[in-house]
Amino acid sequence: MKIVKLHIDNFRGFVSTDINLDEKFNVIVGKNDVGKSTILEAFEIFFNNSTVKIDLDDLCKFSDEDYVEIGVSFKLDNFDLRII
Repeated sequence: MKIVKLHIDNFRGFVSTDINLDEKFNVIVGKNDVGKSTILEAFEIFFNNSTVKIDLDDLCKFSDEDYVEIGVSFKLDNFDLRII
């Protein structure tokens, strides 16, 4: 199983963003304060939610919505679906 996309909605500086990931190698680069750490913390919240906790300050400042949505899409290798 491989992660192929991260979806972030109304979380910190991201209004609505889909980040497509390569199956083999990814690098996050950018200037200060553009969201590199936010991307990593979104993964932490999705998979663990013990180190990074969501609170009201995490709502996107550029949106009037009152929810945060974080989603991850996976590609399943050798997926064999059998309906019996």
